[in-house]
Amino acid sequence: MKHQIPNLVKNGFYKEALYLYAQHHSASLPPHNFTFPPLLKVCAKLQSPIQGRILHTHLIKTGFSVDVYSATALGDMYMKLNLLGDALKAFDEMPQRNLASLNAVISGYSQNGYSREDFKKMQLAGEVPSSKCVTSLLSACADMAALKCGKEIHGHFIRTDIGDDDFLCTALIFMYMKCGFPSAARRVFDQIKIKPDDPAFWNAMVSGYGRNGEFESAVEIFDLMQEEKVKPNSATFVSILSACSHTGQVEKGLQVFRMMSDDYGIKPKSRACWLSN
Repeated sequence: MKHQIPNLVKNGFYKEALYLYAQHHSASLPPHNFTFPPLLKVCAKLQSPIQGRILHTHLIKTGFSVDVYSATALGDMYMKLNLLGDALKAFDEMPQRNLASLNAVISGYSQNGYSREDFKKMQLAGEVPSSKCVTSLLSACADMAALKCGKEIHGHFIRTDIGDDDFLCTALIFMYMKCGFPSAARRVFDQIKIKPDDPAFWNAMVSGYGRNGEFESAVEIFDLMQEEKVKPNSATFVSILSACSHTGQVEKGLQVFRMMSDDYGIKPKSRACWLSN
């Protein structure tokens, strides 16, 4: 019985699938984990936001809103119905997220061509996702090299209350660096007057410059990190030693290598590690 609805949807019998679900619901037959994803897909196919919202309500009442597959299908449905605020709200409320849920939101964003105006409408309607949600979206943009999407998210949310969030700023820097736009990452970095002492923030710059072949700039950021008395971690040293190797700064590399153990107690795995390209 649990495969009836998925099979109907798979074969294009969309209205029949909705009718069968309505019968099951009226008979108080409990849904299962195969019930909601295909039905939400049907609502998107039929462009039926009303039916979609009804299913959303049932999703919550039956406890399936915590199911990552159902929650992902919900966000995907709202995206395909051009309801950006609802989609991001669904994403924000997911108890856990996977690659599929991130891809659904970013792909939906890209395919629908959302702009800053859409984000502005969301803000006016009080539909502003949390900092954690936006950070996850930016990380997904970085993984998918979705620069346009990341820039639009940045363009709006940097003007909201979460614009000064350290994690968000780190995600922005990481996104721009991974998308091959280090100059934009540097602008984000320079705009932060009081920089956090979290090494992850600085590592995003150091490793990002290294990823983009701007090794001199990576060394510059590391030196600034030292001036600001931010404690580096092992990831910092891996990135900066690689930069020293690529720029031929042997003395600097040896100095950093000694600094690892003498000043920070980090034991390098191999003395040759920083000499390899």
